[in-house]
Amino acid sequence: MLTREEQDLLQKTVLQAVPAEMQAALSGVFRWFAYFGQYVKSDYIHALLAAVIAIAKENHLAYLQIVKMAAQSLGADVESIAAANNIADGAPENSVLAPLADILQATLLLAGADRLLLPESIHAPEQRFQHMARALTEAIPHIRPATAQATAENILVTARLLREESRRHLELAETPDEKIHPYIIIEGVSGSGKTTQAEMLAHRYNTGGRSAVMLHEPSEWFWRQKRQMDDVSPYNDDQLLFLLLADRSLHIAPTLQNFLSEDKIIIASRSFLSTIVYQSHTHYTAAQIIRLHQFMPRPARIIIFDMDPALAMERVITREREQGRTRNEYELLELLQRHRQKFREIADLFPFCRIISVDAYSRDELHDIIWNDLQLYL
Repeated sequence: MLTREEQDLLQKTVLQAVPAEMQAALSGVFRWFAYFGQYVKSDYIHALLAAVIAIAKENHLAYLQIVKMAAQSLGADVESIAAANNIADGAPENSVLAPLADILQATLLLAGADRLLLPESIHAPEQRFQHMARALTEAIPHIRPATAQATAENILVTARLLREESRRHLELAETPDEKIHPYIIIEGVSGSGKTTQAEMLAHRYNTGGRSAVMLHEPSEWFWRQKRQMDDVSPYNDDQLLFLLLADRSLHIAPTLQNFLSEDKIIIASRSFLSTIVYQSHTHYTAAQIIRLHQFMPRPARIIIFDMDPALAMERVITREREQGRTRNEYELLELLQRHRQKFREIADLFPFCRIISVDAYSRDELHDIIWNDLQLYL
């Protein structure tokens, strides 16, 4: 079992291996060591190193130094590091220690060890997520590791977005005459009316003296690449995720930047949120997919249409009959039900997002709701 001296040594070792700005956050990890006293020292060290290695493999280079120094100071030999690698890779013979490694990884994430640290000066909206993080860390020994890790990632991503949002409002407060050039996203399941409302919104901006453009995702380049993939072999969700990432990096993000530099209001009826929803069967969580899209300009406002999937399906069928448009592979009632729930879940990650239940509104009523929201928010 880990003695108090061994815990102190491990704490000192890890803190010495990281930059000074990370030490305060990481020190919170060690408050939870007492919960794992039933593990023998070697098992605990292996699990901790496995948690560190798992995050290191996501290219957080600070962890590589932690692994090296922790292993050296604690006398972990090559075999111990190999055992930790096996745990991190999910080897079945290490299934007993895998839950402990997962818990430790979630705790490291919660401590801010991937540099997504909350600022010292906390604004009121961010306090809610501090409380969430604190409650989660207190519950970690008693909940499922997968839940702990997913929640940790969600909290950290949302905290980062909240920091950006707070910074944006502070900058606007300091420069009240500064123009806001919004990038507005309208999302929701197929058939919920996104394109219609995006077109109405662009028309209203343009006739009101402001220049608005529609942004269409994905680009033609994506569809050409996808057709080539279809000709070679069936694609999977992981391949589609990274093809969409490539498209956004090569085409969508530069187009957005050009529109912003030209003082355009950008209105999109699809975005990377659709990737989170439609590629939800990849090996990546919603928070991880958001982090993969950090190169994208951040939207000023996200509006998600929430609609009864049965009603959305009726609209899809009507559109197919009246416009001769062929349904895509996602436009099935079962998938619309699943996607609706996924949109509801991910909305909580974005502080600048609003869900609107659209079933009961006419087209014009919904447009007025969106317009008034944007006037208040932006």
